[in-house]
Amino acid sequence: MTNKQKDSGLIVSVCISLAIVIVSIVLIGGGGSVSDVTHKSEVTSVDSIPQRFQDDHLTESGLQTATTLVGRSDVGLFRAICIVESGDNIHAIGLNGELGAYQITKDYWLDAIEYGGVDWKYISNVCLKYKCEQVMLWYWERYQATSDEEKARMHNGGPQGMEKESTLKYWHKVQEVLSNAVLP
Repeated sequence: MTNKQKDSGLIVSVCISLAIVIVSIVLIGGGGSVSDVTHKSEVTSVDSIPQRFQDDHLTESGLQTATTLVGRSDVGLFRAICIVESGDNIHAIGLNGELGAYQITKDYWLDAIEYGGVDWKYISNVCLKYKCEQVMLWYWERYQATSDEEKARMHNGGPQGMEKESTLKYWHKVQEVLSNAVLP
């Protein structure tokens, strides 16, 4: 078994374990909801989240996405990228080491969290959509992506994504999902 296969197995195990813990917490007490939990850290580890993102990150329906946390309106774009990248599979593993629903590489992650000023560990957080969305927001902000096209192409091709012809095909896929999207 190669190191890459071992790492992939570890990542899947961590993601499954986190999901089991969250579901267990929600179900404790005969069908309690996330709003019944008294400490945010019982639902997810927020110790490393800056205070500006900690307040009110829980709702009646569960964890909010980063778009709600920071007051952004990229919900449709996040959803479209998620569908194009992985079919909305938080356990997805890409051919080049990309992980999670958004298929984020470790270099992308480290670049974004450096800009965001946090120390979120890649392996233990890349399967958490709300953290991935925050990482994506920091990445886009760092490289001054403003339009949906710039954001999608940078997500796919890095800081120089707009200059890469290969990211144009990717953008068309994201654009197609956006035009057909029915948001919750």
